[in-house]
Parts: sequence; C-alpha cells; structure tokens
Amino acid sequence: MKVKFNWIDGIITLVIIGVLCLGIKLLNRENISLLENKVPYTFVAEIANVEMALLEPIQPNDEIYLTVDNVDRAVISDVMIEPVETLIFDAKNVAYKEVVMPKKYNGLITIEVMAQEDPANIMVGSTPIKVGKGIFVKGPGYSSKAHILEIKGGSINER
Repeated sequence: MKVKFNWIDGIITLVIIGVLCLGIKLLNRENISLLENKVPYTFVAEIANVEMALLEPIQPNDEIYLTVDNVDRAVISDVMIEPVETLIFDAKNVAYKEVVMPKKYNGLITIEVMAQEDPANIMVGSTPIKVGKGIFVKGPGYSSKAHILEIKGGSINER
C-alpha cells in the first residue's frame, strides 16, 4: 500500500504540535519562554513566632524553594533572628506592657530572586511576590511558612 502525505495531513500534524506545545507551556512549572526578561528582586520575609530550632539551620547563601513542590528557587542573602515581643495587660499596675515571650523568635530572612514583572505582578515561576503574601521557605533541613514584609529591586521603585 502506498502512503501519500497531503496538505490535510500537514494541517493535522501542525495542530497536534501546537496542542502539545500549549500543553507543555501550561503544565510546565518553570517558565519556558525565552523572551521574558528576568529582573533581580530582593525581599524580606518573616517566619514569625517559632522556636530557635527551626531558625538555626537557615543560613545565608542557602538555595531555597518558595513552593511546596520544590519548583521556584531563590537564595537567602541574610538572616536576622530576634525575640518575639508582645503586649500584655498588667492588672496590678492597670497598664499594658511589652514582654519578651520565652523560647519564641522571629526570623527576618532576606531573599534574592530573579523574577518576571508586568504591570500587575511580580512572579518567580508560578509564585506571586507581593507584600503580605505567604510563601514557603524550604531549604536543606528546614521548611516553614513566611510572609513577605518588604520588596526591593526591579522597576518597583519607578512605580
């Protein structure tokens, strides 16, 4: 049997290739576009009210993941640990006072990333970077949830 390849077969082949490329683009967690420019950003995230055992392994220059599924990467550039302070009511003096909570600490972690930006979003792969947004900080021997407190870099200062 002789097989002929005609223009209908060509169109079907192009449609199948297009659907495959679109599927790869949508399902792939990393951004495969080579046209989008990545811009360096630095942001500060806080791991709040935890024990020292969680914060001790976190070190500068650790490569971390910002998601549960270990896809979006970043690098820690600085770590500051401070005790947790809270307000309590002192019934004896009838006043509020600030006290240090025993064995509880806040970790302020400075994180550097290469991100795509557009007028509405700053994205590291599939993770949006916004002040107040929760992210995961997963590194060698530790994993915790943190919240972004401050963002610097990119064209954010021009907005």
